[in-house]
Amino acid sequence: MKVNGKLIRQKLRPETSVYSDALVRLPDFLKKQRKSKRHVKGAPVYFKDARTLYETDLDNDHTVADSHRNFRKWCVKSLLKNWSGLDDLKLAAIKKESCREWAKRLSEKVGPQYFNNVLGTFRAIFKRAGYQPEDNPLHEIKRLGIPLAPPQLPESDQFNQLLEII
Repeated sequence: MKVNGKLIRQKLRPETSVYSDALVRLPDFLKKQRKSKRHVKGAPVYFKDARTLYETDLDNDHTVADSHRNFRKWCVKSLLKNWSGLDDLKLAAIKKESCREWAKRLSEKVGPQYFNNVLGTFRAIFKRAGYQPEDNPLHEIKRLGIPLAPPQLPESDQFNQLLEII
């Protein structure tokens, strides 16, 4: 298996000499190897660096419409506005608890659709910084449900009038 471009091999333990036992233990081994902290060469250390990389990628992506690009930049501005000092933090210093507090504050200020988009942008910044989804402190924060408006159906006499017109 490869982790961060490095091939990792491991012999079977004596107690797992059977192929079926090795197959059962393989997912745990893979999970352990992916979770182990390895510093990726050139990975950003501060949030500001990761944000700058994300914005640069966003600006250079020719498949993204200008309206989408501007909206994602608005999400970044909203993120920085609602978490003061975020740019100066190291990525490793951003913990799950502080992310939960931020999510609670933001969800009270904006609607569920905007919250979900800001959360997605925040996750994308961590992804661009080289974090796996399991290592991302935002991994456990759930998106908010967006309530749907109930459909307005015509009354029976309005429906009959519609049928007469057609």
